Amino acid sequence: MAALVDDILDLSRLERRKEQGVNYQAVALDDVVKQVVLAHQPRAEAEGLRLTVELAPALPPVLGDANQLAQVVTNLVANALSYTTAGYVRVRADLRDKQVCLCVEDSGSGIPAEDLPHIFERFYRGHLVLKNDVPGTGLGLAIVKEIVELHQGQLEVDSRPGQGTTFRAWLPVAQPA
Repeated sequence: MAALVDDILDLSRLERRKEQGVNYQAVALDDVVKQVVLAHQPRAEAEGLRLTVELAPALPPVLGDANQLAQVVTNLVANALSYTTAGYVRVRADLRDKQVCLCVEDSGSGIPAEDLPHIFERFYRGHLVLKNDVPGTGLGLAIVKEIVELHQGQLEVDSRPGQGTTFRAWLPVAQPA
């Protein structure tokens, strides 16, 4: 119940920030990614999973809020760990077409085609979630989507049932002052 309340409050805060406008600063996304992965490493090891990071050298900063970006990485990594029973979760970031692409890829169960159009909807829990009794509020990916959109970014997902899922968040590079 506490997780649900926290997630609803997070969404409410994000909506308020969208209405009020935001003033972002340059954020070293590579530092954010390293911290989040380090925090999730014990869980990955306890579950027998390989959690790895691949960051492009000299990755430019993105325009954003470090705490919100940490929440994006946290939600994506936590989901990947929840839906992967064997194999790996890989977090990558590199520069592509003047944007930073944050990628979280797993070798997990994948997302059925009928669930894909709905995964970013609030409170949506896919068929496998209910079948496999994976805990959650159904708000994590909705929060990720809100944050990425607040950062003027785009979010993509590729998934194949039984082969894993890849989420990509495209974020604008911070322009030098």
